[in-house]
Amino acid sequence: MIWFAAIIFALIFASGVLAMYRVTKGPNNLDRILALDYLSLTAVAGILFLVLFTNSNLMIDLALCLAVVGFFSALIFSLYLTKEDT
Repeated sequence: MIWFAAIIFALIFASGVLAMYRVTKGPNNLDRILALDYLSLTAVAGILFLVLFTNSNLMIDLALCLAVVGFFSALIFSLYLTKEDT
């Protein structure tokens, strides 16, 4: 079970590193916003994995709030940038 958890954690970590690379080297601002949204999704996945692995329900609310904030921030930033282009 420990090796399975280590593999899943490594995959979530690698996904976060790739998302950070996309944030820094994105070709335009909309791609960077999408990468930030994906980074928040990766953080939510990491928190939920931690909740499942430790059998603790304390951080489910944190994951839910982070998911909502990540979604709305990506939505607002993308609306701002599309209105700026017109």
